[in-house]
Amino acid sequence: MSEPVAIVTSTPELIGALRQRADALGLSRNAIDELAELAPGLASKTLSLCPSKGIGLKIVWGLIEAVGLKFALVECPDAMARIAEYVGKRDEKQVRKTNALSVLRVRKKARIERIFSDPLYFKKLGKKGGRARAEALDARHRQRIAMLGGIAARQQRLKRKKAAALKAKSETQCVD
Repeated sequence: MSEPVAIVTSTPELIGALRQRADALGLSRNAIDELAELAPGLASKTLSLCPSKGIGLKIVWGLIEAVGLKFALVECPDAMARIAEYVGKRDEKQVRKTNALSVLRVRKKARIERIFSDPLYFKKLGKKGGRARAEALDARHRQRIAMLGGIAARQQRLKRKKAAALKAKSETQCVD
């Protein structure tokens, strides 16, 4: 394994190390954007001395790879001293035996596929929500909402009629 380029213990130190590495390699921020598959200008905003954008894990992995580095976890003696009283106190009976994240991902993926395979899904969902809202309201409120909907529909009809009349008038004036 090669020597570490930098040892970082915080986000500002990580940003500084990535900035120094990019400068040492002579990489432009636009080149980093392209290599890390980031939106144009994002590397400039995240690697500047006063970053205007935060840095999340997805961006970090792209930036690390774009400057030719990889991530290594190293045991820290100071941190180990702080957590020494907790080491080895895990109750194995309380640990889940399945990988809960993979189960959730499979369920989520199946649900998303089901949603987008049905072109009327959102229409059905909207109707269901409308019915639930209507059932929760009393008759007086439902009547008021219907009246306001009728008024709005009337205003739209008048607006379309007026626009059609103006269009017809302007076409006749252009012909003359």
